[in-house]
Amino acid sequence: MTIIKEENKEIKQKVDELEQVAKLESLRFYAVQESGKKDLKKIVGNIVTSKLEVEHVIIRECYRIGKNSGSKPRVVMVKFENQESLQQEKTKKLEDCYQRESYKK
Repeated sequence: MTIIKEENKEIKQKVDELEQVAKLESLRFYAVQESGKKDLKKIVGNIVTSKLEVEHVIIRECYRIGKNSGSKPRVVMVKFENQESLQQEKTKKLEDCYQRESYKK
């Protein structure tokens, strides 16, 4: 019986580790209005391209979490297909911004 308990504990730890990695690969979007049947991927894609100024966005998964309370919109979890290129592009934009600011003296 103790062997089963130990194996169960190990499996729970592995599942927890996998969930943590999955969370790191996701971005959370807050205050995205719930608009009924409109395509959530399209709405989030528009936010990313317009507000974050990132082009060529490919969304792998996009869904809301939590219960719909009606008082405020639920959080949107998003996983991007091209997450590494998005990160590189945003990092480059931040570096460009920093370089411009540091040379303004």
